[in-house]
Formats: sequence, C-alpha cells, structure tokens
Amino acid sequence: MNKYDLLEPTSAIGSYKRDILLEAADDLWYLSHILSFFKEEARLPEKESLQDAIRLIRELMNLRLVEIATWGEQGKHRVVKVSDNELLQALKAIDKNPFDLFLIVTEAGLDWVKRYKELIAELSMDRLKMDQA
Repeated sequence: MNKYDLLEPTSAIGSYKRDILLEAADDLWYLSHILSFFKEEARLPEKESLQDAIRLIRELMNLRLVEIATWGEQGKHRVVKVSDNELLQALKAIDKNPFDLFLIVTEAGLDWVKRYKELIAELSMDRLKMDQA
C-alpha cells in the first residue's frame, strides 16, 4: 500500500481535491502545485510523487470535474489531451516551465463547486441559528 492509499481514508486527499476544485473554479491550479504537494507536504520520494500526482489528476478527470489545459492564443486557454506517459514526462520537466500546464474546472466541476458553496452557506446559517438559541 502506498502513501496515497494511506492518506485517502484520513480525508487528506479528499480535502486536497476540494481545494483544487475551489481554487480552479476561480483561478488556475497548476500541475506543479500538485506535484509539489506530494513532494513537500506528503514528503514522498520523486517516483512516488510523480505517480500520485498523476493518480490524483486522473481521478479528478475521470469524474469529469477538471481538464488539463495550457496557454492558447490571446490569453485564452487550450485543453490538451495527454496520455499517462506524456503527463509523466511533463511532470518530470515541470521545473523548466511550472506555469505551462494547469487544471481548469469543467461544467460538472463548476456545478460541484456551486453545490459545495451552497451547502457551506446552509450549514453556516444553521450554526448561526444554534448559536442564537
């Protein structure tokens, strides 16, 4: 069992996925951040960091919540389709251009973020009512 599998039940991976979606809905989430999370926060060796970064990215993509993109013409983005091997090679070379590839949320990702924010607002109102009682 690798560290990713150990972190998943602790909700560390789920919380990180949430953070990625919330940030990517308003901004960009660079792939370099994901690799950095596994190297620096989880303190994993290079090979395992690369594998786990790819795993997390693919899990979000398989749920159709995000896509990988790069810079396009005139400040626009361009969605890119990459194989796992191409993604591995891009992550290995990420230090050369850390801002080249990033995640953007899809419509499904935006829907998830909207539902999440609505739930948080609802729970905040419930807590406020309980505090006032």
